Amino acid sequence: IIAQSDEDDVIMIDQHAAAERINYERLLERYGGKIEKQALLRPYMPELSPHQLYVIRENESLLRAMGFDIERLGDAYIIRAIPVVFHSMIDEDEITEILLQLVEERGKKEERLKVLFSTAACKASIKAGEKQSYESMRELVERLKATKLPYTCPHGRPTMIRLSKKEIEKRFKRR
Repeated sequence: IIAQSDEDDVIMIDQHAAAERINYERLLERYGGKIEKQALLRPYMPELSPHQLYVIRENESLLRAMGFDIERLGDAYIIRAIPVVFHSMIDEDEITEILLQLVEERGKKEERLKVLFSTAACKASIKAGEKQSYESMRELVERLKATKLPYTCPHGRPTMIRLSKKEIEKRFKRR
């Protein structure tokens, strides 16, 4: 999205990163530190390597605290519920990916919640290059301006790049 500021600066906005920031803050506001579960229509049994099986076995209680209903069945796991923040956003392969991301995060519960919510925000966001109407772009920019941290997505990537009028004139050798 290309926009113009009140100072005639040009602002280029990454629509995916901007939507991620908006969705992330919305999820934090909606769920806070509480994670609710959403039962799957049919249980999922991921194919796990021996290493993945070991890592999940060592972190079962953590995964349950993060909203996953998992049960060990011999040398496999069955997943019956996922965090509600992912409702209808992820497929079965992505469930395994998210489980492993959470386990790999070495930090306090708050850091793991950040991983959970930022991943959910990413999945819910419009994609880079996806066509948007003028009105939807305008609404996205307004919603981004209303966020607490509008300059980066939850993963730390910039949501926008600003070129000052002075910088543009300099590049066109007008100054």
